[in-house]
Amino acid sequence: MAIAEAALGALVWTDRPDEALPVLLRYAHSDRARVALYAAGRAARHVAPSRLVPVLTEVLTGPAKITSRKEAARLLTRHGPPRVMATLLDTYHHPDAHRDLRAAIVAAARQRVPAEASWTILRAAVDGSREERRAVLDASPDTIPHRHRPAYGALIVDACQATDREVRRTAFHQLGDWSPWLTGITDLVTDRLTDLDETMVPTEVARLLKTGGDDILATALARLVDRDTQDDHPGDPATDRPARRRIALLAHGAVIRSAHHPTSADRTALIEAARWLAGRPAFASTATSLLVDLGRLDNLDEIARLCADRPVLAARTAERVGTRLQNLRESPDPAALTDTITRLTGRGDLTNGLFAVALVRHGAGYGWKTPWRDLLIRLRRHPHADVREQAYTIDMSGAGHVSN
Repeated sequence: MAIAEAALGALVWTDRPDEALPVLLRYAHSDRARVALYAAGRAARHVAPSRLVPVLTEVLTGPAKITSRKEAARLLTRHGPPRVMATLLDTYHHPDAHRDLRAAIVAAARQRVPAEASWTILRAAVDGSREERRAVLDASPDTIPHRHRPAYGALIVDACQATDREVRRTAFHQLGDWSPWLTGITDLVTDRLTDLDETMVPTEVARLLKTGGDDILATALARLVDRDTQDDHPGDPATDRPARRRIALLAHGAVIRSAHHPTSADRTALIEAARWLAGRPAFASTATSLLVDLGRLDNLDEIARLCADRPVLAARTAERVGTRLQNLRESPDPAALTDTITRLTGRGDLTNGLFAVALVRHGAGYGWKTPWRDLLIRLRRHPHADVREQAYTIDMSGAGHVSN
């Protein structure tokens, strides 16, 4: 069999590859169909469309293997005249057409979008099998002529509302690529962010915020807070405050979205949404963490006020401040950082003191040279006992090792 398949493949490497096409297509229904149709693809380049269309149409509509019929659809689209799309449309609508063949025809239609028959196929595919819908969603904007991108983007929007969960997920993942050619999708994206029946991960949230614009974060948060307020279920293993969980997820996604922004980018919409959430005491922890991660340690005064009279929140937020310092893309100016520590320490309260301790740990990277050692010593003399204790957990002799 290997020798026979090698011989089939060699037929197209003669001086007349066009003459090999009829021979190769005779194997379209056999066990050697895969090899024969692969070779037929090269032979088809050398055959005039007037000769090519009839023989490939015979394979497409005949009793050949599905693999052969799929390849015939591709070759007709690639090498045939525009009228072949009508033939493909008829085959697509045939009641006995295999779903894989239909999906191959949908993929072929993407290559001939100027033809009205292609749009008929594509629109039908959005309501078709999962394989057909995926064939629609596999397109990227750079494969579709510019003037047709708004119409194709509308197909992606339709797929976002499919009944198949996986198709919806894929469609929303693609939606951002098509958003430059779409209008009026903010409600669609907001509904997705707040649909508690849909599972989601933070990276999906970040992508949806990019698609719908950062302004939709505030709308989504407001909707979810209202939903949580109206939820009188105390929680159980089956469902435990789903709106609250989604709010935390959106905050995480917003942080990822912000991280993808250049340092100088405008984060006003994200920050304003976090401030709005901070005004709801039940969500202060999520809001303060979000504000820490959206800033560059230039908003600690605001965050400290939100933690006033909430010692547990202050302690958690201080840990977040320390992590944020470590994760900044660009290290802060040492002089500005030590000035911030001095200012926070001088206020004498718990929250600002804990923030100062979180920042002073950075002194290990400077070998506790002046002024870092002096700042830590001052924190060990802080008016608040909990701040003093936290400052003493830092071991300067261990190059920043924190004792238990």
